[in-house]
Amino acid sequence: MRKILCLVIILLFCLSSILPVVNSVYVEKSTYTLESSFDCDPQDAPWPMKDHDLHHTGRSQYSTSENSLIEKWRFNSGGSSDFDPMIDKDGTIYIEGYYNSKPFYLMAINPNGTLKWATYMDDSAISGPTPTISKDNILYVGTWAALYALNPLNGEKIWKHGCNGLFSSPAIGDDGTIYVGELWNGYGGKLLAINPNGTRKWSFKTNMSIMGSPAIGDDGTIYVGSGNYYFYAINPNGTLKWKYKTGDWIGGSPSIGDDGTIYVGSYDDYIYAFQPNGTIKWKLRLGRGIESTPTIGYDGTIYAGSDKLYAINPDGSIKWEFEPNGIIGFSSPIIDGDGTIFFCGDFGEYNGIVAVNPDGTERWRKLLTINDFDYDKTPAISSDGTVYVVTNKLYMIDPKYDAYRWTSYLSAFGNIYSNVPPEKPIVLNNNSNGTVDVSYIFEFKVIEPDVNPFRLFIDWGDGSITSDELQSASDEKMYRFHSYKSKGVYDIKVWAVDVLNVSSDVLNINFNIDNTKPSTPTISGPSTARSGEEITIKVRSTDLEQEEIYYRVWWHDGTNSGWDGPYKSGETIDFSHTYNKIDHNPIIQVESKDNFGGVSDFGLHIIVISKIKTFSSFMNNNIIHKLFLKFKDKISYFFDWDDGTNSSWTKYDLSDNLVNVIHNWTKKGTYNIKVKAKDEHGYESDWATLTVSMPKNKVNNKFLNTAIFERTSYATIDDDEPPYTHLYFDTVTGEVTLIAVDYPIGGQWSGVKATYYKIDSGDFEVYTAPFILPEGTHTVYFYSEDIMGNKESTRSKTLTLDTTPPTVCITSPKEGGRVYLFGKPIMVRPLSDTTLCIGKVPVQATADENGGSGVNKVLFSYNGETAWDDTAPYTSVFTGRVFGNLTISVSAIDNLGHESYPVEITIKCYCLG
Repeated sequence: MRKILCLVIILLFCLSSILPVVNSVYVEKSTYTLESSFDCDPQDAPWPMKDHDLHHTGRSQYSTSENSLIEKWRFNSGGSSDFDPMIDKDGTIYIEGYYNSKPFYLMAINPNGTLKWATYMDDSAISGPTPTISKDNILYVGTWAALYALNPLNGEKIWKHGCNGLFSSPAIGDDGTIYVGELWNGYGGKLLAINPNGTRKWSFKTNMSIMGSPAIGDDGTIYVGSGNYYFYAINPNGTLKWKYKTGDWIGGSPSIGDDGTIYVGSYDDYIYAFQPNGTIKWKLRLGRGIESTPTIGYDGTIYAGSDKLYAINPDGSIKWEFEPNGIIGFSSPIIDGDGTIFFCGDFGEYNGIVAVNPDGTERWRKLLTINDFDYDKTPAISSDGTVYVVTNKLYMIDPKYDAYRWTSYLSAFGNIYSNVPPEKPIVLNNNSNGTVDVSYIFEFKVIEPDVNPFRLFIDWGDGSITSDELQSASDEKMYRFHSYKSKGVYDIKVWAVDVLNVSSDVLNINFNIDNTKPSTPTISGPSTARSGEEITIKVRSTDLEQEEIYYRVWWHDGTNSGWDGPYKSGETIDFSHTYNKIDHNPIIQVESKDNFGGVSDFGLHIIVISKIKTFSSFMNNNIIHKLFLKFKDKISYFFDWDDGTNSSWTKYDLSDNLVNVIHNWTKKGTYNIKVKAKDEHGYESDWATLTVSMPKNKVNNKFLNTAIFERTSYATIDDDEPPYTHLYFDTVTGEVTLIAVDYPIGGQWSGVKATYYKIDSGDFEVYTAPFILPEGTHTVYFYSEDIMGNKESTRSKTLTLDTTPPTVCITSPKEGGRVYLFGKPIMVRPLSDTTLCIGKVPVQATADENGGSGVNKVLFSYNGETAWDDTAPYTSVFTGRVFGNLTISVSAIDNLGHESYPVEITIKCYCLG
């Protein structure tokens, strides 16, 4: 025992002389920079990150004085976007959100408002924060699941670093390190430091969500606020420099003045000013909690958005206040090169953008959407003085079910140098009939060649004209509602007027309110006629409401009778016509309408023009008839022969092909043959009729050659695109939900027929309801098919259900009377159960996920100080100053966030730090 004690004394003596040398080697190795010459100063881009720069000043060097601030274009993303625009050195604008109704996209927009590219980010992501671009032209983009590095030329992904919810926008240090805040991770959020190659450098835990973007001081200090009420200053090596507790959550980003003063707002209604050493310079109470970044003008004025826009002198006194008549929220004020301040807000019924002069007077205001929710987007300014802003719009699509839909715009405010009129509006739904006092949905779309915003005007035909108070975007679906007070057929006129008051052509729609159209006219008359011979047909139609009727006859030789009437309902009317020099067999069409404009379907009558044969002799020959029905799909026919018999459905044949059918009449007489068609999807046409007479002296076989073409609205859908299936996975319960959507292509889609799935190597089955995935890792294969038979390519998703945390074990140092020198075991102490460590303490641990989602990282804690490692073997080195007991605690976190129970050992430690 005495020998051991002497050895310990000798080792402690040696430690005092050799430890500084060892420590310097360790520090040098740990601070080695992978890319020491990395240059990431992004200031050559006009708006390279959230709030413009690493100090978050929100000020641009570019003037807007020559900017007319006309909304020169509006890009419709087709879904919601929750974050601010960023602009690279080429003028490309980047936004995150939904693209064409599909979530999880980063979109690159050209300066003319057209899409450059759109990249799908992550299947488990939601809309992420504002992207950041480095000087070496790398895009850094945060999502709900990861931080990505992308190529801005094409959106190609370079690397992905898994994270736990990013609402914070990335900031890049002088050495290329990317700093970003996590919303959650185990028991709270973290500030992450990520190397330019995508590997983790360090993390700093705040135990609560970080929503704001970090600001970086000239000395490399990282400043960030947290939901735990604290404002942090963190050294570039991940250690705490200082912290200050405010009175509430800090949700916005800090900013740094030219003199080094740091400004940050809190939900406690105060804005704080700190010296770089952490002492508070002043704090100022504003009208409500501050959610946005305080920005800094060229003269040092601080601008803060709250219930008002506040201009604050550097000494903390208020310079002026601007009343916006609304709430500014998360929108940070930004400043152009002339000192004009731009911000967005929720102005009661309207959301929009405001420009304020440096003296606090209003320069300009543009209302963008009509919505009752906070509007919290920060604008950005490009090098040509164009101002960009993202807006969200919530609009009703069905008042009956109180259904709403989101869309997002990227709006550009600048000068317009050329203009093309909007195209004529398109109606997307097929409303044609309605009832008095019922509100009906009309769905429109307008293509605007210049991508200019426009207003939609509608003359409803009942004396009322409505116009949009605010503009819409090109190719956007627009839902409008209207009801009528009295029956009738209304001529609706729709047109668009762009931002320069240039109008489109007019779209006309007939809408029938509570008016039953007359019956399809019946037609009787000769089946044959000679060229130059006058024929007379008799037509008859009835109106359910006994209204007077007008007729129009289309003779199929380029002429028609015009509307003729009025006549009594049910009255038989004669129409005469002479066919001259006609070389085909005409199909006579007759339509009727009532006093309210309700128009019937066409009645049809076929005339065979004969130049040689008489009527009787011709009737003994085969008759070729072409019925005026139009189909695209393959067609089957059904015949009612008017003698008590009918055919079965014929086999399907191509549209427009002649089909030969034979029937044998056994009795003489006149027969009204009826025929109808159905397409491959089961939709049937109306009946068509043909009257034939059998000769008196013999029974005759009649051949009916029929070509039928599609006219059913269901069958004319031009849908050649498959559906798209979304997979949603609940990592807690293991429930898998598949939602398939048949996205409209050119305004038409047929709808989803079925969704199919299988798990691992099983068989595909029809998806009918969410299913539970077994514990472990499995691959789910899935696809959907629409009614038109378009099949989605089979997609797969590998999912892991992991409800148990990993297990962890400390392998070194070991308990039980051992002695370690700088981590090396040198002897066992058989008469002691306490382990003794002299010098630095390397700790090594193993972690096992037992087939679950995998170990993400192992956490090490030394008397409350923490570190972590994400690569096995999991190691950490304690280098603090301890003379006595050291408690080492180790736990493991899997890839789904489950944390193990900590394993602890207590050792005797002699370490000088």
